[in-house]
Amino acid sequence: MHTLYAVDTRLARSGPLLETLRDKGRKAVRDVEVTGTQAGLTVVIEIVEGNSHEEIVDYITEHGIDMVIMGTHGRTGLDRVVMGSVAERVVRRSPVPVVTVRGEEQN
Repeated sequence: MHTLYAVDTRLARSGPLLETLRDKGRKAVRDVEVTGTQAGLTVVIEIVEGNSHEEIVDYITEHGIDMVIMGTHGRTGLDRVVMGSVAERVVRRSPVPVVTVRGEEQN
């Protein structure tokens, strides 16, 4: 199982915000790695940086991925217009099936 976190460098190219995004990515892949390993899976983890949907689709192609399961924030309204939907872009461009799972709402 491959676990990929794409740090969107359109939000930050350097500085504290970029480090915060990297830290969030490291925690996310580490959590999946622990859970997957406990379930008996071999887990490959990777953190990439760039335009998130492009990086994800590139990774799918380069690593021969068969299926993608990805989280989505479920943004609506102005947030979606401003931030876009990475999940939607991946679904539209992916050469393999994509299942999206809406994450828990955060306050």
